[in-house]
Amino acid sequence: GRVSRDECRAWWARRGRATPPPLNAASYTMVAFFLNYDERRAGVLDDEGFAGLYQGLLDAGYQLAGPEALLAEMGGTSFRDFA
Repeated sequence: GRVSRDECRAWWARRGRATPPPLNAASYTMVAFFLNYDERRAGVLDDEGFAGLYQGLLDAGYQLAGPEALLAEMGGTSFRDFA
């Protein structure tokens, strides 16, 4: 199922949590960049998605040793690992 934005905000408020601030431009860009390679929107990249992410970082000018080194630095292929 899906949860609407309003339902999520109400759930969050019932638990007494403060509303997180909106993403700044750099964070939004990072989310959008990752989602370009997460076709299933699972929050985790498959092999093809990770290869695309790696190439995208190279194309954007990042100096990377190799895919294995990036994976080791990230610790995994989830968005949480990427961020």
